[in-house]
Amino acid sequence: MITLVGQLFPRHPGSLETFCWPVTRADALQALQDFIKQRLPTFGLYQDAMWSGMPFGWHSLLLASLNLKLLDPREIIAVAVAAWRDGHAPLAGVEGLVRQILGWREFIRSVYWLDIPGMLEAKHFDHQRPLPSWYWTGDTDMNCLRETITQTLRHGYAHQIQRPMVTGNFALLAGIAAPRSARVVSGCLRRCRRIGRTAQHRRHGAPRPRRTLHQQTLYHARCLPPAHEQLLRQLPI
Repeated sequence: MITLVGQLFPRHPGSLETFCWPVTRADALQALQDFIKQRLPTFGLYQDAMWSGMPFGWHSLLLASLNLKLLDPREIIAVAVAAWRDGHAPLAGVEGLVRQILGWREFIRSVYWLDIPGMLEAKHFDHQRPLPSWYWTGDTDMNCLRETITQTLRHGYAHQIQRPMVTGNFALLAGIAAPRSARVVSGCLRRCRRIGRTAQHRRHGAPRPRRTLHQQTLYHARCLPPAHEQLLRQLPI
């Protein structure tokens, strides 16, 4: 699959050389247990720390598994609370994790779901400057930004301090307009919301047959260039 991604998206930003993220349910559960045992006990003390050459620190590294639906937010919270009850992790660390998942990720996701595209188009500050080209390369003299961006390109990851307080804060202070990619995401959210409403209307009717993984892959391939679509059709799934 790594080879296929390299063939499909050779000019996309980032690197595949250090790919280490869970891709199965078993991988995700192993990653969850590793975090609970190894980093949760000191997560509360050091979750906000940043240091050169330390891309992951004490973070859970579970966001990709949540986004891919390999883990449920409720089960992460349950396991973390159980670790506190068993005396394995202090309250500060567990509270911090629960707050970030439930009070930030899930809550803000619901806000986006309700208020997009209005939130995106509000333009409270009316920022107009384009996104600097070094956001795609990390080639800048500003060390915090260089560290965060190069880490993101290398590992496909930046933690919750780097995203809003480094790259996001610079964009705010510099008056950067929302990039076109944000508008693409907005369009996807609107489409998902329409699909959700359609599903609700059909709830009392005959259920639609569930697509297989291969059918889903071919469905999404329609948005790709012909050469990429042909490669996807050759997948053994």
